[in-house]
Amino acid sequence: SSFLTTLGAATDVVNSKTNNGAAWLSDESDWKINFKNSQSDSIYVFCWSAANAWINAHPALIAIHLGAGDSQTVSFAEGFSGACSSADSGMKLDDGLISNTWAEFTFTPTYGVFDVSREVNLDGSSISMQGSQCLSDMNTCVFKCGGGATSCISGYVLENCSASNGGGSGVDTAGNGGASGGCMMGASGESIDVTFG
Repeated sequence: SSFLTTLGAATDVVNSKTNNGAAWLSDESDWKINFKNSQSDSIYVFCWSAANAWINAHPALIAIHLGAGDSQTVSFAEGFSGACSSADSGMKLDDGLISNTWAEFTFTPTYGVFDVSREVNLDGSSISMQGSQCLSDMNTCVFKCGGGATSCISGYVLENCSASNGGGSGVDTAGNGGASGGCMMGASGESIDVTFG
């Protein structure tokens, strides 16, 4: 709790151990992420829904401590869309967001996708996401800001992501003209190995 306070995050995190229709600490779902900390220092991993990335105002659905080499599986409900990121002891939220690399995902049958996003902080920590059909990391199937910007909310691009490596891309229909897409998922479930390097 003191880590959350120092970070600037809401302290009433959910961390459900049973299916709550969103995200919970278990390996029982067909849609899951296996987190591993390959860094030499401990980190906290946070996950949130797509609409609630500002974890200062919206308690994180998942907030777990991972020591060096530690792993944890988190289950997600079918249809859930959100992201996860890591924070270490020296970090503070930036306008309520974790200013680090994000692991983004939408767990839907047939059209599910995942990706590493460097839009929030180009210089963030390394993340690798290995799924059943595709790898997304700091250079492959990765979202970055266009024009050399180190942080952006629009004008982003999806790099090195095509059918040849299990990904796909398009144009975001939200109206900001950014790229969309990412790594494809299995049609009826997906287990993604997310490594924080």
